[in-house]
This record gives sequence, C-alpha cells and structure tokens, in this order.
Amino acid sequence: MCGIVGVFPIKTASTQVSLGMQRAMTLWFHNEILYWTVERGKDATGLVATFGAPFDPASTADPTFFACLKQPVDAEDFFLNDGSDRRYAGQKKNANIEFLMEAFPNVNRPLLHMIGHTRAKTTGSELNPMNNHPILIGNIIGVHNGGVRNSKEIFKRHTNMTPVGEVDSEAIFQLFAEASNDRPIDTEALAYVWQRIEGPRAVMAFNNKYPQTIGFFRDFERPLELCVLPELGLLILCSKREYLKHAVNAYQRMRLARNNMPEGAEERLPRLSVDWTTITSSEGGIIDTTKEFDGRSIDKFVDMHRLPTLL
Repeated sequence: MCGIVGVFPIKTASTQVSLGMQRAMTLWFHNEILYWTVERGKDATGLVATFGAPFDPASTADPTFFACLKQPVDAEDFFLNDGSDRRYAGQKKNANIEFLMEAFPNVNRPLLHMIGHTRAKTTGSELNPMNNHPILIGNIIGVHNGGVRNSKEIFKRHTNMTPVGEVDSEAIFQLFAEASNDRPIDTEALAYVWQRIEGPRAVMAFNNKYPQTIGFFRDFERPLELCVLPELGLLILCSKREYLKHAVNAYQRMRLARNNMPEGAEERLPRLSVDWTTITSSEGGIIDTTKEFDGRSIDKFVDMHRLPTLL
C-alpha cells in the first residue's frame, strides 16, 4: 500500500487568515500529513507544488508552474536529507527539501496546491525517479495508492503509449493523458480511466495546464478522506483521517505557542474546526479550487459521482 495527500487552498466565507498565511499553512499541513503517512510506504517519497499565473500582470512567463521533488527514502528521511547522502548519487541536483521550501517565498505566483505520496513499491526500482510518485505523463501529474494488475495489457492495447518507467501505476496516468491531455480532467476522464484499470486504487490527478481542476477516485480496498479547514481556507484529501488528526493536533500546539508570544509578533492563528467526509467505495469527484466553499456541504462543493464498475 501507499499513502497520498493533497492540500488545496480555497475560498471560504469563514477564512480568518491572510493569503500569505494560507500559503504557509498549505505547505505546513501538506508536509505534516505526508510525514505521518510514512507508515503506508517507506520506499520513496515525493511531492509536487503547483503555482498559478504570476502576480505581475505584465509578466510573459508561462501561466502555470510546478516544482516536483522525489527521493528513494521514507518520509522521515525525506525531510532530513540535505542532498549529501551518497546512496542517492545521480538523483536530481535539487534533491533537498530544504532548498525547495526556501525557494517558495521567491516564487511570485499563487500556490494552487501541493500533492504528496509515500511509496511501497510494486514494480520498478525506487532508484529510478520515473517509478516514484508523483508521476508525470504529458501534461498529467498524479499519485496512486494501489496496484494495476493489467498494466502490461493496457500498454499492449494502447500502442500509442510509450512507457517512461517500469512502475505499474504509470498506466493510470497514461490513460489520463489519453483522455484529458489537452483539457481539464473531468468526470468523463475519471470514468474512462476507472473502467480500464484492474486492481486496488485511490488516485489524484490533474492536468498541469489546467491545475485548478483536480480529479480523484477510490475503490473499496484503498481509503480516502476529504475535509475542509474553513478558518484556514484549506481542502484536504488524505489516505487516513488519523493523519490529519495528528496534523491538527500539532497545529493547535503550535498555535498556542505562537499566539502567546510577546505583543507585536506575527499574524495570529485561528482555532480550527474540521468538516469531514469519507469518500465511499467506487466514488470519485472533481475539485474546482476557483469555487467558494459556502460552509454548508463538502459534497456540494466537490462534484462527487458514483463511478461505473468494471464489466
């Protein structure tokens, strides 16, 4: 089994923090939950941070930008590794979480979301970054918890697909690229992929040209929880509810210490309420981060659907 997490800043009527603090809390909750997800996979850890159009309207830079970091280590080492460990020679030169995080304040763009993965390998060595998640195929970026029993058959049947690694999960994102490489992921793309794969699954994916639309689904074998933290304006998907409970507990302790610093300290943090929903078996949905959460129903905010079962 593997673990997945996604943290998405959204608009809510009850958000009590600045955009800068919301961005910082997106990073903090993603990293905290990813750390606790280590029990689900210790062979590799990865994340992708996706940014929107530059704040400067006169900029000619690309309208979207993402940074991806993957290492063949568990989540504990992922946050400690300074890039000097010789075991990982040949990995990306920026294989250093500290380097990536310190670069964030210099990215003059809104942070749209962060998605992470802890891997328990099936096929494909973790020493090949192409086998680790997040997986990038064309414009599609995604993470998968589970296994694809018919991955070889998918590649044989779809002769236009060219594998970039050896991991079975790649077949899922090759299918997404086939269905949705030039448009936002929608329920039609979710159903297209769902019907063509065999094996346990919990998946998140998006098209990096349309990153404000994220698709997800799960079956009965792989868990997936969804929640909103209204005061911070965050929507979170993760493998188990207890991981977010750990993160919320740590946040509350940090909040108490931060808010009791001497007068004149930085922005105060609000006390959190948590609005939960469990994604049921054979259910999927589309998250549109441009919508505003009205505080009444996650199910109405997220476009949820029952997915067709395999024939």
